[in-house]
Order: sequence, then C-alpha cells, then structure tokens
Amino acid sequence: QHLLAFARRQPLNPQVCRVDRVIAESEALLRRAVGEVLPLKLSLGSGTRTALIDSGQFEAALLNLVVNARDASPPGGTIVVESGPETLAKTRGELKPGAYLRVAVCDEGAGMDAATIARAFEPFFTTKASGKGTGLGLSQVYGFVRQSGGEVEIASKPGKGTTVSMLLPASHEGAILQDAPVAAPAPRPGVEVLLAEDDSEVGDLVEAMLTELGHHVRRAGDADEALSVARAHPELGLLVTDVMMPGDKSGVDLASILSAERPDLPILLSSGYTGQELAQARATPWPLLRKPYALDALIRAIDQAFEARRMH
Repeated sequence: QHLLAFARRQPLNPQVCRVDRVIAESEALLRRAVGEVLPLKLSLGSGTRTALIDSGQFEAALLNLVVNARDASPPGGTIVVESGPETLAKTRGELKPGAYLRVAVCDEGAGMDAATIARAFEPFFTTKASGKGTGLGLSQVYGFVRQSGGEVEIASKPGKGTTVSMLLPASHEGAILQDAPVAAPAPRPGVEVLLAEDDSEVGDLVEAMLTELGHHVRRAGDADEALSVARAHPELGLLVTDVMMPGDKSGVDLASILSAERPDLPILLSSGYTGQELAQARATPWPLLRKPYALDALIRAIDQAFEARRMH
C-alpha cells in the first residue's frame, strides 16, 4: 500500500476539508503517539481555509510525520505541528503559482545531512535502528501529497533538528462547506484487544488509536506469540491482526485457529498489501481494513467485526 502511494497510485477519496479542523480532531491521537515524555505543540494558522484532500490519508501522513519526529527527538525535545497559508508567486519545482496550505512537523532531533535528505522519500530507506521502522512512513507522505497536487519539503541540518512540510493546494470551494462537522461514528465500549502486528512502528500507531477508543491492548509480533497470548487471556474481546506475518502462519491462519477455539471472538484483519494475500483475506468471513486508515475507519471496522461474529 505504501509502495502504491509512492508510485502515486494510492486510491484517494478527496473532499473539501478544513485542514486545521482535521488536525485539531487528530490532536488526542497525535499526543498518544508521542507519549508523555515529549511535549507536543499545535500552532494552527490556516483558519477556515480548505484543501481538496483525502482526510484519512492526510491524518495517516500527519501521524507518520509526528512518529518520525518522536523517534528523532532527544528527551524533552518539543515537537511542533504548525499550519498556515502560503502563496507562490512563481513556479517552484513542480508546484505552479497559486495559493497553498503548509502543514509542517518540526522536531529538535539530530537532523539530517543533504545526502540523507535526498534519499528520505525512498521506500524502505530508514535511519532508524533495526526493528524500529520499515522506512515506508515518508514514502506514504510523499505519495499522498504528490497525488493531492502538492509537494513535500524537508528543511534540516545536522544538529539543528528537522522540519518536514506538506504543501497542499488551497481549495476555492470552502464557501460550500457546512459549518456543522460530520458526526463520527460512536465507538463501542472498550474491550481487551489482542493486536498482532510485526512492524513495531505500525503497532505503536494502531495501539494509540485503540487506546484512544478506550480499549486495553495486548501486543504480539507473530502468530505463534499471538496464540500464546490469546490462550493465556480468555478475557480477550477482539483480535486485530495484520494479514502478512513472519513465520509459518499468516494473520488469516491465526484468525482461523482462534475462531475455531473461540467462535465468539470478534476478528478484524488488516493489510497494506495487495495481490494473493489480499484475495485470501477477502475470502474469509471477517472484515478487512486497508492500511493506512483513520480513526473513524477503525471504529467502523470494529463494528463490522462484532456484527460478523453475531451473524456467524
């Protein structure tokens, strides 16, 4: 899915959105992703200005940038999310003259040299330690922004921190927006959730979302570990598993085993891949949530998992 985004083929559902509203609605999730050790500051200056974007992919891109800033930050370092209008009087790179909205995430980390910046958007390129990230975060950001008609800019020097900015074309359709926000689906009461995800970075993001919804999360990095956790905790009320897992069992195998042992357990599959694995997942009786996703999509998918269990 990230590679599709990098190739600018990620399917988007663009709508006219007030960017500052989307950021503000994501604030609790961003703070959970950052944790309590690092201060997070929002400096929003776009007001009622709008952009034609897929809000779910925008939220995922912003979350990726904030997690990258968290991982780069020294203890106590402040992370800033800022937004504001910007007008280009002449062509800059592939951007045409016109009105844009800049959404930036700034950190006080070690920074990057020019050679690292030049490779930062390559899929699988990462400066993080082994097991700490796939290197797909910035490629998702790049693919989303470019497909939205914008550009990503990185300002960084070694020892001086990093600022990654998303420049998005401002929409002129703001006047047709309704003032009343669309009501998000109401989350169901919190349960004990088993999250089976081998990518620790993705797992952190999903755990933050689930915790934000009031759930208590137990983690597993592969199917065998997930089986052990599930068998040791009969109080589990939901399984959320990635389809692609390391080892000899996939997420679908894990779901099938636990479904046989516990027919009453709601199950939610998730995947960022395409192809045969995705076809196999779609052939199951459980809902499939495509990565990356926003909080409201997760709420709906969890509802579908409980509904599928009831009908099974």
